[in-house]
Amino acid sequence: GKKLAVCYKESLFCAGTSIVCTILANRINSKKIAGLAAALALNEKKLEKLYSASERVFGKGAKDDLKEMTDADVPFDADTPPVKAKRKHRREEVCEFYESFTGTLFESNKRDVDDAIARATSLITRDPKHTLNFNKWRSLIGLEDVPAGTCVGWHRTHVPFKPYTKINYVEGREVICIFYEQDPTSDYYSWTIY
Repeated sequence: GKKLAVCYKESLFCAGTSIVCTILANRINSKKIAGLAAALALNEKKLEKLYSASERVFGKGAKDDLKEMTDADVPFDADTPPVKAKRKHRREEVCEFYESFTGTLFESNKRDVDDAIARATSLITRDPKHTLNFNKWRSLIGLEDVPAGTCVGWHRTHVPFKPYTKINYVEGREVICIFYEQDPTSDYYSWTIY
């Protein structure tokens, strides 16, 4: 038996070393797998935050569009055609808006509101007295006149018409609010030059 054991000594040593190495490698792999699982969970949390942020900015359905792009490995470049197409689609979607001066909720889409701002800016520039009354602005965004809406407004230089949109919560709902750097005033017409 001893003579036989001497013959297989090197083989037994190699087998034992192989078993120890396999066990250690398995432990290292387990640690790597645990690390990768933790990294994957962290990335999934970050992606969820990105998806929810995209819905706040671009509206409903942006999360699904973004998931499609990540699955298709589309680069996150604002100038790539797919992202431009999605952004255009978002601008055409009907969503809820809030006009802050009168507190009016209404439905429209980003494209129409942006176009209305551009038209109003053009009107105030072309108007001989450089004024824009509040009711005229409301008509451009598709709203009805309000009492005394012609008595308040903006003047191109003294009360500039500078509306901007911002996502906010009104009555517990997420809406796109239209704010103004300067609210319309009743003396907007007094600066006109005859």
